[in-house]
Amino acid sequence: MANTVVIVGTPGGLRVGGRPDFVALDGIAVRAVTTSDTDIWALTGDNTIWRGSLGGPWHKIVNLERYSGTCILSHRDSVLVGTSEAHLLRLSDGDVSAVHGFDALDQRESWYTPWGGPPDVRSMAATDAGGVYVNVHVGGVVKSQDAGETWEPSGLDIHADAHQVLAHPSIDDLVFAACGRGLATSTDAGDSWKIDAQGMHAFYCRAVAATPDHVLVSASLGPGGREACLYRRRQGDPGSVERCRNGLPDWFDGNIDTGCLASDGSFVAFGTRDGRVFASDDEGDSWRETAVIDAQIDCLAIAPEG
Repeated sequence: MANTVVIVGTPGGLRVGGRPDFVALDGIAVRAVTTSDTDIWALTGDNTIWRGSLGGPWHKIVNLERYSGTCILSHRDSVLVGTSEAHLLRLSDGDVSAVHGFDALDQRESWYTPWGGPPDVRSMAATDAGGVYVNVHVGGVVKSQDAGETWEPSGLDIHADAHQVLAHPSIDDLVFAACGRGLATSTDAGDSWKIDAQGMHAFYCRAVAATPDHVLVSASLGPGGREACLYRRRQGDPGSVERCRNGLPDWFDGNIDTGCLASDGSFVAFGTRDGRVFASDDEGDSWRETAVIDAQIDCLAIAPEG
């Protein structure tokens, strides 16, 4: 897509795919990244949130004190921050506050992790109409229809092992979740879901993105990422699943991970553990390698250039 750049977060800072000379937050591990208009927001490994732009300065906005940040999402005039121990914070005008309605959810006691530690917020998604979806690992998806004031569980079984939630950018009430059992789809704003892995060689899914006519999801044999690849299917047609092959390797060694796959209209991009960036201008039908970065890619976002 013209005038669009792919921004990737690495253990050594932010990079722009295709621009080997661009480095922001040099030497700082970037855990998550989100964009709003011309601003880029980054969550770093030292629990700091930064704001900057491609050509401008970077400013340290706030350091999170009590919990470790896990993901961030620009939403309306604020930034939502998911944290360890499954809490949600809101950053607005430089101040951080807890989202109390999220903390008050009765379902919190049923959230867990397979290894016995506390669950975390893993991903978030939002709609222009004020819907917000939060994926807890492991705790399914919870939702708000009033921009985060009040919260309720969605109909997704918490044992589906959701890894990323995504609201379709232009189709109201259409929500996806990449799960350990396949791709979950809801057509009623998360009230009910259908999970399937029809047409895929494996059902362990970690990342999801949506274009006007397709949904794309990563799949592999498990958490270790064996035989990892990308699939796409037409909206509303589960039987149309096809593996993305044109311009891509047969397999990836590691998972195409949560937060490393993104879309903007018909443009789609993803980053890999071994530092490669792939992009498509046609909703995932064909791909090209646009950059090789000398670092692991831990997060990715698409932003307008300039």
